[in-house]
Amino acid sequence: CAEAACRLPYAELIKVLKNDSRVSPCVLHTGYSMPFGSVFSTARRAESSENHGIVANDMFDPILNKSFSLEHMDIYDSKFWEEATPIWITNQRAGHASGAAMWPGADVKIHDSFPTYYLPYNESVSFEDRVAKIIEWFTAKDPINLGFLYWEEPDDTGHDVGPDSPLMGSVISDVDHKLGYLIKMLKRAKLWNNVNLIVTSDHGMTQCSKQRVIELDRYLDKEHYTLIDHSPVAAILPKEGKFDEVYDALAGAHPNLTVYKKEEIPERWHYKHNDRVQPIVAVADEGWYILQNKSDDFLCEYVIVFLPILHRFLLTWRLWIIQQFTY
Repeated sequence: CAEAACRLPYAELIKVLKNDSRVSPCVLHTGYSMPFGSVFSTARRAESSENHGIVANDMFDPILNKSFSLEHMDIYDSKFWEEATPIWITNQRAGHASGAAMWPGADVKIHDSFPTYYLPYNESVSFEDRVAKIIEWFTAKDPINLGFLYWEEPDDTGHDVGPDSPLMGSVISDVDHKLGYLIKMLKRAKLWNNVNLIVTSDHGMTQCSKQRVIELDRYLDKEHYTLIDHSPVAAILPKEGKFDEVYDALAGAHPNLTVYKKEEIPERWHYKHNDRVQPIVAVADEGWYILQNKSDDFLCEYVIVFLPILHRFLLTWRLWIIQQFTY
């Protein structure tokens, strides 16, 4: 599987996976969303980012006058998460129990609630230990009927080397093996015939290159704006009185960059009707990357799911949901 996958684009990997025969592929469109927002869209009944408010990995809320970043503890600020209600809370309000193993947002107190059972996020916890915890919750005296399990690959490696790298073959093969392990453990626990297993993802990827970089410093005075969120969609907050200057400098500045005023963002993105979406949004073409300057970190990613890379959406195999029904 791994050897074959090394020679195949993402769209062909489904043909070499060994454990996908019971998983029916489908795509649920939720508009434009950055990675963390996409994960949360899944947990919020497929709501779009403009509805649930997690519009990016890094955000500024002008109403709260607060910032949010995955790199800091402010991700545990409940106010950023409460523009909608996660499905585990809806499930619990209906009298059921929920469990979440590392699912983003599940270890945050939202509307005064946590999942019935949850593991605080810790990347060092093995996949096998996460599966064991989910199985434990499903087979408890008072079992859950809705479970979430998150795994970091192939996203982590894909960001580092890009989806077309030969290194991705072994990563995809390992994720396939882990899917098989999850199915085996569900069968061993006599759960397999009583659960629906949903494998989902948050975004697609395209191969990037340091030769395809758009440096904002070439067009903008860094004293005139704050870069709130980064590539491939840059969220730009102009300083007071500098909006027109910043917009005019970026509009048409690079042939592979499209710049929108917030009110001009396409409706089909379901992205502009939220205070956390910044006044200017700059979007790189597929395969291009936006940096403030070349000293910034470089990650491979493309996340607008209505573009032609949609066919890669499920094949990132990033997230897992297990849902049990009583028949």
